[in-house]
Amino acid sequence: MRLDDLKEGSELGVLIVGADAPGLFAAAYLAHLGVGSVVIDPEYQPAIFSHATVLQARSLEILRLIGLDQQVISRGRMLGELEILHQTKSLARLQFSALPSPYPFVLSIPQASVEEVLQNHLDNQGIPVLRGVRLTSLTQQEGSPGVRVGLSLPGGKVVNIHARQVIGCDGSASKVRMLAGIPFPGTEIPLRLASLDVALDGGGGFIPQDRQQLHLHEDGWLLVNPLPCQGMFRLVLERAVPASGHDSTRPVASRKPFPLCPVEELEQLVQKRTGSPALRFTSIPVGREIVCHSRITPSFRKGHVFLAGDAAHIHTPLAGMGMNLALVDMANLAWKLALVEKGHAWPKILDSYHAERHPVVRDLAKRLVDLESFSPSLKGLARSLCDGLQRFLPNLQAIEEQGALQFSRLHVDYRESPLVRESQESLLEALFSQGPGGVGLKAWRAFRKGLHAGERIPALPWPGDSPSGRTLLDLLVDGKHHALAFAGPRADQSTLENTAQLARAIQTRGPGIGQVVPHLVVGSQSPEIPQALTEGLDLVRDQNHQLAADLGFQSSGICVIRPDGHLGFHGQPAEFDSLQEWLASIFTQ
Repeated sequence: MRLDDLKEGSELGVLIVGADAPGLFAAAYLAHLGVGSVVIDPEYQPAIFSHATVLQARSLEILRLIGLDQQVISRGRMLGELEILHQTKSLARLQFSALPSPYPFVLSIPQASVEEVLQNHLDNQGIPVLRGVRLTSLTQQEGSPGVRVGLSLPGGKVVNIHARQVIGCDGSASKVRMLAGIPFPGTEIPLRLASLDVALDGGGGFIPQDRQQLHLHEDGWLLVNPLPCQGMFRLVLERAVPASGHDSTRPVASRKPFPLCPVEELEQLVQKRTGSPALRFTSIPVGREIVCHSRITPSFRKGHVFLAGDAAHIHTPLAGMGMNLALVDMANLAWKLALVEKGHAWPKILDSYHAERHPVVRDLAKRLVDLESFSPSLKGLARSLCDGLQRFLPNLQAIEEQGALQFSRLHVDYRESPLVRESQESLLEALFSQGPGGVGLKAWRAFRKGLHAGERIPALPWPGDSPSGRTLLDLLVDGKHHALAFAGPRADQSTLENTAQLARAIQTRGPGIGQVVPHLVVGSQSPEIPQALTEGLDLVRDQNHQLAADLGFQSSGICVIRPDGHLGFHGQPAEFDSLQEWLASIFTQ
């Protein structure tokens, strides 16, 4: 579609408002799933200054779904850890090298570079991004399909069109949110941050290019992030807030940026907080100052309107969550929207977007507010306390590992979602089902200690004749659900055949025929299964039952991985009835 094709009464499937990273990714992922969309943005050119400069491991896993992870990585800088310091003394290190992901690092990359990769991809796919188009009105009536949308085109002409679904990715001042009448409650945090890009010279001192640094100081903190261009850094530092808490020349509710303070003042602040008086700026800083807010909408959906990223929730840039959260929002919503648009799933599954993402973001917002409230407590902190932390924190390896998982967002789960299901027989049933085809107490316990429905699948090696380095995540590039039916390490011939029949039922009986890909997973030394039962199935030989053990299956069982990499169904033993009931709650046929 071109601008000339936007005429009065035009019909669209999915309209995406906002051509930043989440909006462009949403269009790319929907196209990957076979659903067309149109992206509009009021600006004629992309933003020059990048708000975000970090991609976390989870975001790279999501970009892997559409095959753009390596293009993005090639434009960035891989950072192996986040070091926390006080006056040059290291207090703790969050190591990313052990993350359970194909991307055991944080990628330093300006948001503009990510958007350029996505834009080029959309151009190659012929997916329209219409710039200079402003949203002027948005109305929907309960019980009526779709949304009536008013658009102002370049030159001022206004047209009214109809879209079945609208996704608002248009930032904290979202026009979609305001026109849909969705409130944006929250608070302004008494914290002003300066965010700037600048070249640094350490004056003979060491400025690390392979890790982030968070410098704690009695006057405030400083985050140092090496950028892909050698010698360039993104600095984010806490600035003093006026005594009143607000700038007298600025409206209280405004979130527009301030200009940076003088270069000499910024340089002195950085020298003081790093404890490096010889450090110098070797370029003119480019950036802004902002007042921080913590806000989240009470609902991420209203009828056929969905909000994502900064349109639905905003936080401070301290943890680098903005772009990353927005990409995960879109990965969660897009596959559900695609199934509904194509008529393969019930529209009610779209309610799970809010049910899954809102609690996660709400919890993170609270954590960030708590972290931000800690900053003022550093003022007046005795040096002896920091000396004590230096000796104490590095020994808490478990805390550091958990911190790395939290930072990378690999720990997020949807276990309370109405769209996932855990199915396991009772302990009493397990005790009485000993034997080759039974569950037994040991396997029952292993299942409960393993992954659960709603949790993210780790990047475990995929067994069989697959290419070297292939993982479970690589199954998901086709945009479908994948069911893994495990026969179990002690399976006899009867159990093997029953598990094969379960996989066959997924393939032929449904619901979800064509949308759920079954894989029959058996041991490398398991007895042969009649060809009639395995014909057309993906028969996977699991060497030493390693994949089964990693997923907590020591007997027969089944799990279904959703397109976004989370477990949708997790069941023991391998039975079709409970699985079919769950499939019927999602798929129409």
